[in-house]
Amino acid sequence: MTPYRDQGEHHRTLSLIGATVASRPLGREWRSS
Repeated sequence: MTPYRDQGEHHRTLSLIGATVASRPLGREWRSS
């Protein structure tokens, strides 16, 4: 078992999802401005 590797993969996935979700409203606000 490699907990460190699992945590790394999970963190990467969360970061990707978070960045995608956060960039959507941000992009809209930028365009609105």
